[in-house]
Amino acid sequence: MSGRLTAAFVKSVRHRGGRARADRHHDGGHGLFLQVMPSGSKQWCQRLSLDGKRSDYGLGAYPFMGLAEARRKAFENALAAREYRRAVACGEHRDLPAFEASRLATVARRNGQPVPLVAAPVAGIPFAAAYEACIVERAKHWRDPATALRSWRASLRDHMAGFAQLPVARVDVDHLRRALEPLAPKTADKALRRIGTVMEWAIAGKHRADNPARSLRRTLAGLSRGEAQHRKAMHHAKVGALLARVRTCDARADVRRAFELMVLTGLRPGEAMGARWEELDLDARTWTLPGARMKDGRQHRAPLSAQAVALLQACGPAGEGPVFRAPRGGPLGEKAFRELLARLGVTDATPHGFRSSLRDWCAETGVAREVAEAILAHRNGNSVEQAYARSDLFDRRRAVMDAWAAYVAG
Repeated sequence: MSGRLTAAFVKSVRHRGGRARADRHHDGGHGLFLQVMPSGSKQWCQRLSLDGKRSDYGLGAYPFMGLAEARRKAFENALAAREYRRAVACGEHRDLPAFEASRLATVARRNGQPVPLVAAPVAGIPFAAAYEACIVERAKHWRDPATALRSWRASLRDHMAGFAQLPVARVDVDHLRRALEPLAPKTADKALRRIGTVMEWAIAGKHRADNPARSLRRTLAGLSRGEAQHRKAMHHAKVGALLARVRTCDARADVRRAFELMVLTGLRPGEAMGARWEELDLDARTWTLPGARMKDGRQHRAPLSAQAVALLQACGPAGEGPVFRAPRGGPLGEKAFRELLARLGVTDATPHGFRSSLRDWCAETGVAREVAEAILAHRNGNSVEQAYARSDLFDRRRAVMDAWAAYVAG
């Protein structure tokens, strides 16, 4: 059949960029198509008609499901749909095909409704498919779903490949133990927590009755989270010299400017990278970040120093959309700042650690604690104090940030 996909194309295809929607590449038979997300992930889907309605069904993620397996699954689904339509046309009773029953069950759970018995999920779903369905469902509640999805999928690819294609109901403690033994404790802990989340999803969906990850955690030592690990932070006296090096290094201008803006404002790396023109009022020297982009979900007003305003003006005329862009036009990636520090040979600091540099400087120069914490968009005091302290101390924060900018940027 003409117009069919090839394994080489599936492996190499990338999102075209420039839009938030997924790209679709049709295989030419049984409604099968490959969906390529802006984040770079790839998902096999199938469009079928049942009871006069067309729906799209997820078959599995690439590369965990290859082209040949996707075609086989699409053929089986199309055959089941045809048999169901034939039975309905003849007035015969036939249960819904498994893929439609699973879809209806997911919709019911999402809407807080009881799962119909006819839509009970089918046992035997592979662990990889359960993993993908679980994280896609959870991604709706993540602040940065694209980054989190990449991280979760990397865990599946790197640490769970040994049992990824087993039915989720058959994955047991021995499978998990063998997968986790070669890993460092911190990595094993993260992988086990993610497996446990998927197992809870499988229990809720009636794919299995127990959570082997929970049982394993009780028997393995060294998998607790332990004490918090503080990020490396540069002494504030060295920050000015580093910014001077950043301005003259050979990194891309957008990366250099976004990094300096992060240091000047005390915001988190992701908040600085994701700056948008519509958030900025350069005349009022104010940056208003919506709650959706903040860690605690609250809107945050950041005062802009004269140095920060000049830096933003150098980025070009204000318009709409991201201030800083990656080479292909999308937002900067999460590794941009780490790669910049590595390029400069900086080993005593992480991007997030520059917030600590600012906080230490505040403490040493007599800035009031509540002002310093407000600069970092931290909540002040307990819930009672927060209920009565409504001011964001904006004017006091502006004076501090002007002084900080003069200290590190001259």
